[in-house]
Amino acid sequence: MEQINISKHFICIKANNEKFYGYNSIVGGLKELSSKEIECIDKINKAEKLNQSDLHIVEELKKYHFIDNQKYKDDYELLSDIKKKYKNDVESGASITKLLLYVTGNCMLRCSYCYIDDATEMDVNETGLNCSKGMMTWETAKSSIDTFFEIVELHNQDKLHVRFFGGEPLMNFPIIKKSIEYINDKYSDKKVVFHLNTNGLGMTDEVIDCWVKNSINGLHSTDIDVSVDGPQEIHDKMRIFPNCQGSYKLTMDKVRKLIEKGYPVDKISLACTLTKYNYKYLRELIDQAKLIGIEELEINTLIFESNFDFLDRVEDRIACLIDARKYEIEKGVKVNGKWFKLIERLNNPVLNYCGRVGQQICSDLDGNMFICTGYFKNFGKISNWREVFKSKEYVDLALRIVGELPECRDCSIECVCAGGCPASAESSYGNFYSKEAKECEFRKKMVVELIKNIDSITDDKILFDEVDDSYIPTLKKYKR
Repeated sequence: MEQINISKHFICIKANNEKFYGYNSIVGGLKELSSKEIECIDKINKAEKLNQSDLHIVEELKKYHFIDNQKYKDDYELLSDIKKKYKNDVESGASITKLLLYVTGNCMLRCSYCYIDDATEMDVNETGLNCSKGMMTWETAKSSIDTFFEIVELHNQDKLHVRFFGGEPLMNFPIIKKSIEYINDKYSDKKVVFHLNTNGLGMTDEVIDCWVKNSINGLHSTDIDVSVDGPQEIHDKMRIFPNCQGSYKLTMDKVRKLIEKGYPVDKISLACTLTKYNYKYLRELIDQAKLIGIEELEINTLIFESNFDFLDRVEDRIACLIDARKYEIEKGVKVNGKWFKLIERLNNPVLNYCGRVGQQICSDLDGNMFICTGYFKNFGKISNWREVFKSKEYVDLALRIVGELPECRDCSIECVCAGGCPASAESSYGNFYSKEAKECEFRKKMVVELIKNIDSITDDKILFDEVDDSYIPTLKKYKR
C-alpha cells in the first residue's frame, strides 16, 4: 500500500460555527470538511491504520491536494507547466487583457495621502514617463487603443478592460468620451468593460448624461468607482480642495444626481481608502451608501508608506473590516476589497496579487508604456510592444508569481497573496521581487478571521464573487 501523508501545504481552520475548513496554500481548494474527513486526516497524522471507507475519503482529499500525490515530490511541481504557459503568454502578449489610459495628472483636489500627486511632479527626463498635469491628446489615446486591440485580437481575447485614470480623469473628459465612442464603433465585436476612477467632482450634466447613455444603450459595460473616505467630518479631513475646504457634500450630490438620472446602481461603487482616521466609521459610511441607493462599497488599504496608515494595529484593521462585512448583511450594501478577495481566491487561486503586471499596459501622456500607476517605469513606446514583452526586465517582473518569491515559499496564504503588491514592495524595500512584508501579518490573520467568520460574512443574497480570470491570471485558467 502506498504511503499516505498529509501535504505540508494543507491548512485547516476551525470556524466559529464549529465547522472545519481546509485548503492547500499553493493551489487553494477551500472546502468544508466533513466529520469523516477530519477523522481520516487525524488517523493519517497519527499513522493509524485506515479502513476501506477511509480510502475513498483519501481519494477525494487527493483531488484537493490535501494529501500528497505520489506523482509529485512537492506541490510546487504542480506550477511548473502553468509557469511555462504563462511565460509564453507574457512574451507573446496573450496575457494582456487590460488597458489603462493615464489621461491627465491634473486634479482639483489635494488629498492628504495621494501618491499620484508626487508622480506628477517627477521630472519627465528622470522617470522616462510623462505623468504631468498636462492632458492626453486624442492622437495618443487613439494610438494606445489601437495598439491594445491589435494585441488582444491576435490572441482572441473575449473580455477586455479599459480604465481611465489620473489625477482626476474627468478633467480630460473629452478624451474619455471620444475613446468610448471610438471603441464602441470600431471594436463593437469585443466584450469591453470601461472603468472610471473618479472623485466625482467633475461629473457635470454632460458627463452624467454620457455615462447614463452608455450604461443603458451602449455596447459595453461602464463601471464607476467614486472615492469617498467616510462620513462628512472624516472625508473632509482627507479629500480637500487647495483652499482646504472639504469635498464631501459636492461629491455625494454628484453621486445622487447620477443615480437620479438613471445610472444603474449595480455599475457604481463607493471606494474608501482605509486610514487610521476612518476605520471606526465604516458603519456610518455603509449607512450613507444605503441612504443614496449605492449597493457596493469597496474598502482599500493603503499600500504605500503613509502617515495616515496604521499598519502596526493589525487586529484593529481586521476587526473593523470583519465588522463592516457583517454589517453589510444587515444593510444589503456589499462590502468588498482586496482584503476580502483573499478568501474568494481560495476557491480559484491566482498567479499574482493584483492582475496588473503581465496583464495590463498603461499609456502615459506621450504614449509611453508602463505597467501600473504604482510603478512608474518607462518600458518604451506602446507601439514597440513586441520588443517590450520579450525584454528580460519585463518578463522577470511579470513572472513574480506564486512559487517564485523565496521569502513567500510555504506561506499559509501564498496562493492568494503571491507576495502582495509588487510596486509597494519595490517602493518599501528597493526590490521588486521582495515580498510586501509590512502587509504579511495582516493578510495571514485576515484570511484566518474571514474563514472563522464565514457564516456571518455571507448570506443568500451576498455571496463570494467568482474570480474574474480576464482581470487576474488564475491557476485554473492555465491548467486548462
